Amino acid sequence: MYRYLMKRLITTPHRLLMPALILSLSFAATAQTPTSAGSTRYRATSIGISTGWNAPYAAGLELSHFITRQLDLNVGVGTGLSGKKFGVGARYFVAPERRLSPYFGLNAVYSPGRRDIEVNSLPATSVFASDRIGTLEVLPTAVLHLRSGLRWQPGKKPGRVGLLGSIGYGIRSRNPMRYTMYEGEAEPSPESKQNYRFVFAPGGVELSLGLSIGLGQKMRE
Repeated sequence: MYRYLMKRLITTPHRLLMPALILSLSFAATAQTPTSAGSTRYRATSIGISTGWNAPYAAGLELSHFITRQLDLNVGVGTGLSGKKFGVGARYFVAPERRLSPYFGLNAVYSPGRRDIEVNSLPATSVFASDRIGTLEVLPTAVLHLRSGLRWQPGKKPGRVGLLGSIGYGIRSRNPMRYTMYEGEAEPSPESKQNYRFVFAPGGVELSLGLSIGLGQKMRE
């Protein structure tokens, strides 16, 4: 598993550069006037709602808790085109005392997979009707999500509601796509397989939004 992840990190540098793009925004974010040095705008415990393309928990819920002023741990569940999701993660917030803070995150997510997806004679992204020629099974897969983004905590005082915008990339533990074709039918073309993987496989490029709802008191400073 370690060798596999290292190989993917080395052979896909252009994909992993995407989270680094958020660094260009961190200077603007940290240039704002903080509430006070060493303070924070975040509640210690929060419930989160996520949505978007290839978010770690897909369309799901998470429970997060700050173990330090800047580092939170979270657990989450959800469901997407590739099936159900279960996972854990961590986020490091650069400037929790400011309204807008960059963050860097890591999530380990398990997807049990999905069965009986129709394979048609036309690509998965086609809008035209086509004949069913087989089925696709998305195999159980673990995904390591590398993420970065911005958290906006509006209001003059520490509030309960925060918004998170994230980009990233999910590295799969295996090729999750298994095709079962009907008698006399050939497997889809490489282009069609790429389309099916883009739509149904867990992991890959992430572009997502999240809503954080704070519970209880502000994080202890």
